[in-house]
Amino acid sequence: MAGEEKITEISDLPLSLVMEILSRLPMKTLFNCKLVCKTWPHLISYPLFLELQVARPFTDIMVQIKSRIFLTHVEERATDNNILEVEKTHFDIKVKFPGCNFDVVGSCNGLLCLEITKLTGFKSDPDYRNDPGYKSVCVCNPFLDEYITIPIIPMEERDIMRLGFGNSALSKQYKVIQLFYYGDSHKYLRAEIYTIGTGRWRSVGNAPGKACCLDRYGGAFLHVSLHTVHYYSGPYGFICVFDFESEKFRQFSLPLQCANERFRGLISLGVVEGCLCMSISTHSNPKEFCIWVMKEYGFRDSWTKQFVIENVNIHPYFDYYMPLIFFSNGKILMNRKGLYVASYVTRLKRFQKSIVYNSGEMIWAIKFKPTFVSVQDIAPGEQLSSVRCL
Repeated sequence: MAGEEKITEISDLPLSLVMEILSRLPMKTLFNCKLVCKTWPHLISYPLFLELQVARPFTDIMVQIKSRIFLTHVEERATDNNILEVEKTHFDIKVKFPGCNFDVVGSCNGLLCLEITKLTGFKSDPDYRNDPGYKSVCVCNPFLDEYITIPIIPMEERDIMRLGFGNSALSKQYKVIQLFYYGDSHKYLRAEIYTIGTGRWRSVGNAPGKACCLDRYGGAFLHVSLHTVHYYSGPYGFICVFDFESEKFRQFSLPLQCANERFRGLISLGVVEGCLCMSISTHSNPKEFCIWVMKEYGFRDSWTKQFVIENVNIHPYFDYYMPLIFFSNGKILMNRKGLYVASYVTRLKRFQKSIVYNSGEMIWAIKFKPTFVSVQDIAPGEQLSSVRCL
């Protein structure tokens, strides 16, 4: 009728605006949006949409409890108490690898990297480490039920200390790096890299220092580089940086105030607002740990002590608190070494009673940004497998 206002439907909006709206949705909601119409599944596969999605702040963590993996969406709820709202999605990764254990190595652009270890019969077989299927790497997108497996070269005298996962912004290639000692001598920490799609491992020389066998995480990925904590002889450490583009190692120094300190527990690394951050406790202050932020990447003088977490009990050898997500209301979502995931209220200087995860089992958590990037798109020449796991 004349004079009536025309109702604007979402189909009338420019596609760029629709993609902007969709990129702000939680992944589980977005997954259901694929069923709305035939256009939307194509929209969320566009390069522009994927760029918008990657640019969003982290609001998800991937949590591993034994053989279960949960994608956990965490949001600040606008209430007087600023409660964190938590939504969990379970992925049954175990169905893909029967008779195996797996550990989360890390993630990059929504792709998850897992270390797979075969369990069946290996204890009774003295040559189990020479079995080509004893250990492998899986790169997957759990939302698309796609994955590839990468065999690790079997070698009886190879002692793998760390795996890492990242990509090159220039070549768009994804890579897996392994650091290992060879033979009885732990003098040199060797490094090999696997560029996905090439089908082979190749040497990239030696990594500096020594890797800590107690630190199982794949490090912090920032500026196309993997950052891990290494040690010289004794308790003093540094940050080992591996550039996935140049495939070269370099070193970052710890804050000057920490240079000559003996560490209590482990140092954990993360990323906050695009900056490298470090959680550390020292023997001089055993009841607290500090979160340092490198404000200017690569410059030692830019390390800033941003938070001091008090009234905690740090085990002297293998404890840590890993910051996961920093919220605008002053809360920090943290993983206490394998024990729980909880939020710390900086204003009150205490952990909140509502714990995100506290199952009584070992818990490992990393920041994760889900995506609809297909593994097939980043793994030409690799054998793609698919098993329904959502």
